Amino acid sequence: MQYTANKFSAAIKGALASRSDDSTFQLHNDRNSGNSLLLPNQDLDFGYAKLDLNLLFNATRHVTVFTQLDNLLGQQHIGPIGYPGLPFTIRAGLKIRIGGN
Repeated sequence: MQYTANKFSAAIKGALASRSDDSTFQLHNDRNSGNSLLLPNQDLDFGYAKLDLNLLFNATRHVTVFTQLDNLLGQQHIGPIGYPGLPFTIRAGLKIRIGGN
């Protein structure tokens, strides 16, 4: 969702995921050294919600102040490849435009 005015702009975006199936990678663990899964593989991955907020303010024609708030809910999810999500993060800055119209 995005809101834009003459000097101000705001946007919020989200990624929502419910619980999902995954593999337990329990190979060669049955009596015949087969590839059966000993554990159920349903709903192994937890669900999560990631919300980000961006704010922009045009102070003048050449100066813009911005901020970005990532992972507003602070949920630490681990995706299927095993990398954890970043915690709540804030970035802010100033854009200066030289020249142009």
